[in-house]
Amino acid sequence: TLTGYPNGFVAWDEPFNHFADVCQWGLLEHANGVVCGAADGSVRVRRLLFDRGLPWQLDGKWMNIQTQAGSGQIKFDWVPFYGWPVPVVDGKVYDVRVDDSNDFQRLRLNYGVWDHIFLEHGWHYTRATPKNEFVFVHINFTSWRNHFDSSLGWRLGRKPEASDAFGSHALLLWADMCEPYNLSKRAAKICDGQYTNETGWDLKKELEEHLPRLPEPDGRLTTVLTARVVGNGNTTPYGPEPGMPSAVGQTFWAKECPVAGCPTPAPLPINSDCENSRLWSDAAGWPNGKVPGAWENVVIGVDECVVLDIDTPELYWVTVEGILEFSREHTTTLSLHAMKVWGRVMIGTYDNPLPAGVRAQIVLYGEEQDHTVI
Repeated sequence: TLTGYPNGFVAWDEPFNHFADVCQWGLLEHANGVVCGAADGSVRVRRLLFDRGLPWQLDGKWMNIQTQAGSGQIKFDWVPFYGWPVPVVDGKVYDVRVDDSNDFQRLRLNYGVWDHIFLEHGWHYTRATPKNEFVFVHINFTSWRNHFDSSLGWRLGRKPEASDAFGSHALLLWADMCEPYNLSKRAAKICDGQYTNETGWDLKKELEEHLPRLPEPDGRLTTVLTARVVGNGNTTPYGPEPGMPSAVGQTFWAKECPVAGCPTPAPLPINSDCENSRLWSDAAGWPNGKVPGAWENVVIGVDECVVLDIDTPELYWVTVEGILEFSREHTTTLSLHAMKVWGRVMIGTYDNPLPAGVRAQIVLYGEEQDHTVI
């Protein structure tokens, strides 16, 4: 009687829920609200809660929502949800992104409430019986990801479908951001805007080594949240299909390493020292016979010990598989975008610190809103 529909729903009005086939808005009796329903009572509106996000710096940000019906923003709810509660209509597709240049390393999605979905509600002619439901969620991200681990659901090599199990998911990288790279055929096949379950380490290596430097391709993670019901309410009670999770929720973790793990160099021998060291400034010690220049990648091999005796230009990646030791005779600065240390970086030792008057510093460059390195 409040909505004009059996089992109708009222939620606060958001343009992204202006689905003309099942919803109405701007009604006098529901100011600032949207009414969704159908004559047969088949429409469902649920609360999709995004919470437990990491990094915590994204708490308090707005979340952008886009659908075929429109767009809007959801404010972070500090109490009681500590997350983003989004009203969603069953059978629709929601495209989401936090309003910040950084992205989630972890995020949980909770679809509705278990008993609201799988149990009967109402009285007599308003009786609402459970039905199969689903929503698609696109979670947009900046900068390459290898894959996403999930608390449940299949990791697919294709676009998820409504018939897939709860939480089935896949990711893609935007082809237009891959085009400027001179990729091999193998890498280009992954970076073509098609869904996959893992983007691969070969592609990552080509993206990192490309000159000049370009923004890493952005992408999208798509998951389908399906709630399937069994039973008829008479001879057999309504309930979830066998295999459905006890809580209709899913958590994602962004991963840089492949499922099998990141390629790792041989371990550094325990008793490694720098008796056979070479100077960073010695051009003859580098593979191309030149001291590394601005925005180049640098690799110090597992069998190498390099002593930094000069100030470097602004490098890109520095990977230390062996030993990098800062000079004990000269003040030095290592300037770079990011560093991976598999071996050892030595800036003096506990028993033998740098002499007085000798300084060593590592300076990381980047804009405040640069892509997050995970």
